[in-house]
Amino acid sequence: MKIKLTPYITIVIIILLSPSCITINNKGITKEIITWKETRKLKWTDFAGYPNESSLYEAVASVKLNVNYKIEKQKLKFRVFAMFSKKESWYKSTPFNDTEYHLNHEQKHFDLGEVVALELKNELFSYSLGKKEVLNEFPVEKIIDEYLAKLRVIEKQYDSETNHSLDYINQIKWDSIIYRKLDSLSQYGASYSL
Repeated sequence: MKIKLTPYITIVIIILLSPSCITINNKGITKEIITWKETRKLKWTDFAGYPNESSLYEAVASVKLNVNYKIEKQKLKFRVFAMFSKKESWYKSTPFNDTEYHLNHEQKHFDLGEVVALELKNELFSYSLGKKEVLNEFPVEKIIDEYLAKLRVIEKQYDSETNHSLDYINQIKWDSIIYRKLDSLSQYGASYSL
């Protein structure tokens, strides 16, 4: 099966693969992005974009993967992390929406980004240790594209099954699923330096 990415995602891939595209302070925050950290939860003030008033949705959390890599002496070195774009994320401030429950739903989008980042790290880790030979034609971009597509699919499934947080029972189920996934992948949580 061939995965067709939208032009938007293709542009994001090009930007995110650039090794100098981002500078992050020790808290994982810049003016525009937040890197995923277990101890740093989203706040409504992080949603700095302008709300799309014509949208049916009350909030949008823009979650991306940042991937930097290089192949050195047939070994793969890489750094992968989930990031939240403050300028591309927005919410409509209403009494219904300004709740911890709804913020949790948006946080789980970010957490899903981290799950996929950790799964990608797991996939790439065997190459970085030299357990698998990295050849010149090693398809790093293809693997990255597959995980970017996976993130979009799982986010759509999450929103569909939780009805964008309106289905309380399924929201609780997804909270649990995401927590267990993060826990099971925690050994890959440390960033690998290039």
